[in-house]
Amino acid sequence: MTPSNYKMPLFLGLISTLVMPFLTFIFVGLFIVRLEIGLDLFSFFYTAFDLLYAFFFLVLFAGNLFLLKALLLRISFKNHTLKTFNFLVQSNFILFAFLTIATIFFSIEPISEAAYTFWLACFSIGILLNISIGIYLLIQAKSERKTVFLWIGFAFVFAQVFDYSGFRVFFSLTENITPDFIWEFLGLSFFDYESMASEIKTMFDEITSVSLFLTLSLGAVIVLVRTVALAIFYVLMAQLLFMRKKPKKILLNSNEEKTSLKMDS
Repeated sequence: MTPSNYKMPLFLGLISTLVMPFLTFIFVGLFIVRLEIGLDLFSFFYTAFDLLYAFFFLVLFAGNLFLLKALLLRISFKNHTLKTFNFLVQSNFILFAFLTIATIFFSIEPISEAAYTFWLACFSIGILLNISIGIYLLIQAKSERKTVFLWIGFAFVFAQVFDYSGFRVFFSLTENITPDFIWEFLGLSFFDYESMASEIKTMFDEITSVSLFLTLSLGAVIVLVRTVALAIFYVLMAQLLFMRKKPKKILLNSNEEKTSLKMDS
């Protein structure tokens, strides 16, 4: 990779901080609409946002691997350390091939048990491999005394732990849910609700509203933590891989010019 390739972390950062959260919130909003009034009017948009999310999920996963591959070529770790790091990265590249196939099948048949089980297995293994890579960078930050690896490792681990992409499986499990799901889940009917005393009905509405608010707030926090973690990861990777060595080259050229001038004089 050349110094101009700092655009790659920038591109991935824009996807992770703008595109993915936007698609997530829209998708969740359409899901809530589905629970409330059904999805007939919004099925096209629901499917479109689902497919877009799957596409950008693969772009981010592959982009992270290429950045780690670039890091592998540029770092000056010991030989046995490089072998271990290379093994983890190469294993994730192999996994990415299976994850791509699993994502395609999962997008085509989201309610297929085999499809989402295969995807969830590949996704989980990928998360574990990425966490291992992050932890490995944390260990090397201590032995190599390089603070930047510490922050890169922390950011990458947090991004994997709070990866909300896996929750897509729970949405698949609810594909056949009707707007009466909440009533059926509580063992009530709409007529039972209407027959409640006003005080009980008010309490029931408050509990439902608070539960929904807490659930959405928790989801928003998870999205925010992953977004910030990935933003830090991409900024540090761009600095480490593509920007840090440029001043050294300029300084070196300057020294060479001074030496040549002295010799000429």
